[in-house]
Amino acid sequence: MIKIPAQAFKEAGKILKRLAFAKSSLPVLSHVELRANGETATLAVTDLNLRLEVRVRLAAPVSKAATMLIPHEAFRNAMKADKDSVITFTQGSLGELHSIHLTTCCRGMEIHANYPTLPANEFPARPVVEGASSLLPAKTFAQLTRVAPCSYTKADRKVLTGVLFSPADGGLLVATDGKRLAGCPAVVPTRTEFVLPNAAVKVLAHQHFLKQASTVTVCGRGDDQLVCFHTKNALLTSRAISGRFPNWKQVVPTEHKASATLGETERASLLSWLSSLKGENQSVTIVPGEPGSVELHYAQRGELISSVTVPVQSSGQIEPIQLDPLYLATALKIGNSLCFTDSMSPLVVRDADGAFAVAMPMRLTVLPEEVEPLQHAA
Repeated sequence: MIKIPAQAFKEAGKILKRLAFAKSSLPVLSHVELRANGETATLAVTDLNLRLEVRVRLAAPVSKAATMLIPHEAFRNAMKADKDSVITFTQGSLGELHSIHLTTCCRGMEIHANYPTLPANEFPARPVVEGASSLLPAKTFAQLTRVAPCSYTKADRKVLTGVLFSPADGGLLVATDGKRLAGCPAVVPTRTEFVLPNAAVKVLAHQHFLKQASTVTVCGRGDDQLVCFHTKNALLTSRAISGRFPNWKQVVPTEHKASATLGETERASLLSWLSSLKGENQSVTIVPGEPGSVELHYAQRGELISSVTVPVQSSGQIEPIQLDPLYLATALKIGNSLCFTDSMSPLVVRDADGAFAVAMPMRLTVLPEEVEPLQHAA
C-alpha cells in the first residue's frame, strides 16, 4: 500500500503531463511508474526518447520497497482527488491479470476503483547518463522559453525540431525553422553542443525548472547522445537530436543601415495589434513615416486592410520591408530594437540583454508610394 498526499501527487502530475505519454501506441508507455521506498516515492513517464521523473514525499513510509504501474485512467482520476486528501495505491489482481486498487476522496466522497495494469518489470529502465556535469541557473530555462517558438515543428527537418545549446560566444541558445530565428545568451555546458528536442523543451518550460537551478549532464555523441537535467525532486533525461545544426550565423546580417527602437508601451501595443490579425496570405510592410515614427501596413492577398503609425527612436534611412505578421510578432517578443539592411535582407530585432531574432523578408508586393494609411494609432 502506497499513500501519497493528493496535493503532492497533483503537483507532480502537472509536470509529468508535459510529456504526452498517454498518447503512446505502446501500452506500457501509457502508464506511470510508481516506485516507493522509505519515506519517498518516484513517479516516472517515458516515450523512449525522453524519461521524466518526479519525487514526492509519502503520507506514510513504506516498510519495504514497492513498484507498480499506474494506467493512465487511474492517473487521471487520481489527479481529481481533493487537495487536502490522501491517495492510496494498492497492488492486486483481477484473475490472472495484474491490477491496482485506487482509493481517492473527491468532493468529500471516498471512491474505490480497480484498474488492470501491466507487470512493473515491463516499464523501460532509466538510461544511464555519466559524464561531466554543469549547474545551469533558472535564467537559462527562462531564455529557453524565449527562443523555443522559433523552432521547427514538422518531421521533415528533424535537426531543426529543437533548440541548440552552444558554448560558442560564451553560451547561446538558438532555434530556427528556416524562416525565422531566435538566439539568447545563456549559461550552457561548455564541453559540447547539442540540440534538445521540442518535447524536452516543453518539459523544462514548467515552473518547477523556471524557479531553480538544475544540474545538467551530457554523455555520448551522435545518435547516442543523452542529456540529463536534474533538480532536487525532478529528473529529465532526453536523447539529443542527431545531425548537424545549420550554420545559423550566415543568415544574420553583421551590419545594418538603419534602426528603429520601440518603447515598451509601443512594443506591447504593436504586439497586441499583430496578434489580432487573422486571415490568409497576410503581410505587414514596414515603411518610414514622419520623423520619429514608422508605419506598418497590413495586407491580405496583396490588398491593404489597415495601417498603424508607431513612435520610434530611429537612425538611418529605412527601406520598406515586407514580413509575415506572425514572424514579426515572434521577433518583437525577443527584443525592441529593429535593425534594417534593405528590402531583401532579413530583419534583425535585438534586445539590450544580447537576445536577438531574425525574420526573413517576403517579396515586396505593395510599394510604399501605393500605400495610404487607413488608420493611425499611437
